[in-house]
Amino acid sequence: MASNHPLLSLLLLSLLLLLLLPLPSSSWSGPIRGEMEALQRRLATKRAPPSVQETAAKGVLERLLPTHLSAFEFRIVPEGFCGGSSCFSIANINISGGKGPEIMYVLLEP
Repeated sequence: MASNHPLLSLLLLSLLLLLLLPLPSSSWSGPIRGEMEALQRRLATKRAPPSVQETAAKGVLERLLPTHLSAFEFRIVPEGFCGGSSCFSIANINISGGKGPEIMYVLLEP
């Protein structure tokens, strides 16, 4: 799927980088601080909207668990719920009506 859609591949890579890069800026010092802040600003301008990130996450899950995709629910969570950061959740739909496991992705702003 991703190999047929270069834009989706780029979005998935960007999502992965955004999840790995957020570091507290207070831990940076000297010239590296300016470089990291500049990199975060550049990445922030290229960040896809939450709905696109949600679709990309659904695509990854579809590739990992193609027969189980219907067992998950994807939704964008209001920013206030995540402490001012953008986030979305992937919840396991529990057929028995109980609350199933939930994964919350918080997209930290620089």
